[in-house]
Amino acid sequence: MFCQWRSDGVIVTPEAEYGDVTRSQSSVVHLAGSRTDETLPLSDFSPQEEEEEEEEKEEEKEEDDDDVEEEEEEKEEEEEEEEEEKEKEKEEEEKEEEEEEEEKEEKEEEEEKEEEEKEEEEEKE
Repeated sequence: MFCQWRSDGVIVTPEAEYGDVTRSQSSVVHLAGSRTDETLPLSDFSPQEEEEEEEEKEEEKEEDDDDVEEEEEEKEEEEEEEEEEKEKEKEEEEKEEEEEEEEKEEKEEEEEKEEEEKEEEEEKE
C-alpha cells in the first residue's frame, strides 16, 4: 500500500481513494517535498501515538496548572504569615508604647509627690 503523487502535488493514500482520509499504520506516505519513490511508513504518524502525545501534553498542562495552583497557595500562605507577623509587631509596639506611657505617668506622679513633700517641708520650716 503506497501513496501516489498526483500531478498537482497532492498525495493520495489508498484510504483516500475510498473516502476514508484517516491514517492507518499500514499506510505509507512520500517524504515531504520529494517527488521520488522514497517513502515513509505512516506508523511514524499513527493515531495511537498522536493520542498518546496529546494525552502527554494534557498531563503536562495539568501538572503545570497544579504547579501554578501550588505556587499561588504558597504565595497566599506567605502573605497570610506576613500579615500575622505585622499584626504581632503592631501589638508589640502598642504594648511598648503603653508601657512607656505608664512609666512616664509613674515618673510624673513621683515627681509630683516629691514636689509636694518639698513644699510640705518648706511649710513646716
